[in-house]
Amino acid sequence: MISVGDLVVVAYPAVEWDWLRYKMGDIGIVLDKTVYPDYCLVKIKVFRTGKIEPIPESYLYKLEKKC
Repeated sequence: MISVGDLVVVAYPAVEWDWLRYKMGDIGIVLDKTVYPDYCLVKIKVFRTGKIEPIPESYLYKLEKKC
C-alpha cells in the first residue's frame, strides 16, 4: 500500500505513450492520495521534471528496502 511520503517508481504497462509527462522509471515522492470507488489516484512530485503529476496507483511501485 502506497502512503503519503513514500518514494515510488513509475512502472506502468509496457506502453510508451508520448503524450504523458512522466515516463517509465521516473522516481518521485507521494504528496497526496485520493481513493475513488474503482481506482486510486496518487499525486507525486516527479524528481526528473520537478512537477507534480496525478498518476493511477496501479502504475506505481513503492521503493523500499528488502532484506
